[in-house]
Amino acid sequence: MGFWSSLGDALNAVVGVAISVVLTPLLIANPWLIPVVALVALGLGLLEKGTPEEVEELGDKALQCDKTPDDFDNFDQYFDYVKNFEVDPEKSKTFTPEEKKIAGAELTVLAIEEKNGIKVAEFFKNVAENKDHFTPSKIENYIKTFSEAGVDLDKVRANDMGKIEKQSDRDKIDNLVKKAEEL
Repeated sequence: MGFWSSLGDALNAVVGVAISVVLTPLLIANPWLIPVVALVALGLGLLEKGTPEEVEELGDKALQCDKTPDDFDNFDQYFDYVKNFEVDPEKSKTFTPEEKKIAGAELTVLAIEEKNGIKVAEFFKNVAENKDHFTPSKIENYIKTFSEAGVDLDKVRANDMGKIEKQSDRDKIDNLVKKAEEL
């Protein structure tokens, strides 16, 4: 318990509690999501290679980084800082590849949210539950469609669970899903 607790503290500092609470257990249970996140980020121009190794390297840097997003004027500055951070090889040995990949995937999802101005973390639960349906390019379509409309992608999950009260909001989400599916 102490080990996961300390990893959780480190991830909370990197990406914030809200994303860690959603993504850490999801990524532990569904490690196949990590390469999906990498490919989505590649398609959105956030990663150069879009590989799990790149995500792991990013996570290693994020876990060792001496700064948090609060230390910068905007998230892009922080993300660039982390991508260029020099890791200490000895400190790298204190984290497992799984921990590094989870931290990197969480930071990448946060970068996707920041770049597109919408929340997407909860949507990855839909992806996990429907992995044969959601390809990286389809996820990109959803992100772009919802971002253009200024609607959090997380609302898809809320809508699926009957948590959106207003019919007009449900209709809007349904129409955006239809549009994203048609791209």
